[in-house]
Amino acid sequence: MTVSPKVSVDRLMKTREVAQMLGVNSRTVARWIRDGTLPARKAGRTWRVRYGDVVAMLERSGSV
Repeated sequence: MTVSPKVSVDRLMKTREVAQMLGVNSRTVARWIRDGTLPARKAGRTWRVRYGDVVAMLERSGSV
């Protein structure tokens, strides 16, 4: 995965978008949120994740 300099770090993404971006199942993203690995915010009935938090998680894991 490459980090795009054109995307704002504050952009909120749906868990489905995060899953597609990283090539994982959306249940994996939900598990990361539940475990606290990936910070997220509840928006109605759905979770939203900041693009910058996804990048930070990848940097911590050494994937970037």
